[in-house]
Amino acid sequence: DQSRYEFLGLLAGFNSYLKEQFCLPDISGNELALRFYLASGGLTGYVFNILRKTIWNVVDDGRTTIHFEDFDIGYQSMVGSEDQHQISPFSRNFKLDDGQAFEKAAAIGLRSDDYRKERRRIVI
Repeated sequence: DQSRYEFLGLLAGFNSYLKEQFCLPDISGNELALRFYLASGGLTGYVFNILRKTIWNVVDDGRTTIHFEDFDIGYQSMVGSEDQHQISPFSRNFKLDDGQAFEKAAAIGLRSDDYRKERRRIVI
């Protein structure tokens, strides 16, 4: 529970800061917070990188509005293919209730040899 509140607090802080310059959906709201968790495994560096790339894309387009789909583009361009879900957690086609998505999120950031060990342990 403590980690969850810290993660939501992080998202709320980013949301508050970004709202000063951009119009965007509430990233600390239940649905987007869950998507950010599934995309990052709760790792703040991943969250920051996804947000940074999303913002760069929006600014490069000359916009001040961040749309839901912009997070999908930011995620896909910032997260390594080894850490990506088969479908981006920011895709409208992503199933939030997929149990495998939570397993994948828990393995994000592990070294590939640790990930393989973890996968073997889960599968057995």
